Amino acid sequence: EGRGEVAANTIAGAQLLFQALTGLRPGEPGCLRLDARYAEGRPAPGHRYPVTLEGKPRELLAVQRLKGGINPAVEVHPALAAFLGRWLPYVRATWPETTFFFPDPADPARPFIDPEDTRKRLNTRLNAAAAALGLPERHPHAMRAFYVRVRRSQGFRDAGIAEELGQGSGPKEIVRCYGDPRGIFGDGQFDWMPTAAVRPAWELLTEKKKTNVIG
Repeated sequence: EGRGEVAANTIAGAQLLFQALTGLRPGEPGCLRLDARYAEGRPAPGHRYPVTLEGKPRELLAVQRLKGGINPAVEVHPALAAFLGRWLPYVRATWPETTFFFPDPADPARPFIDPEDTRKRLNTRLNAAAAALGLPERHPHAMRAFYVRVRRSQGFRDAGIAEELGQGSGPKEIVRCYGDPRGIFGDGQFDWMPTAAVRPAWELLTEKKKTNVIG
């Protein structure tokens, strides 16, 4: 059950959700380890730790940036905390031998998407899902764009979003890649969580399957 195509699709879906919640590039979640601690005086990718930002207690998750990204952590905001609260116990229960947040179900000693590979397996599964829903082609990197749209919708300015994404070139790069924020800044139209009538997909992970009972 933990090594077939269903398992691979579950991993792919979870990683795409994680990218939408963090703005990480497709190759970056493969660096996150369940056993991460402090190493060489700094938190290793996958380690969660408390901080105080702008006078408020926060929690950060250490990450590994590719392409020269400069921010070594992402904030564990409430939606991300809810996802990790379901996903990580599921990973530990399903692949107890793995040390990765997103393991390869065929070889749990490796990540599902290695930071150095072409990530075709993630793209293939995303577009299979898009085709099944009658949607046009999609790309995993678009989850980064979705993160930007949510943050703009929440009233975050592009300078702060650039810092969160580790973009050293600042807000101009955000506008160049993701469009002009005028007209959408603070509009409240996008969020990571679904409407109250819809449950987040990750809540289904740890539900017990119902069995047929003959009365």
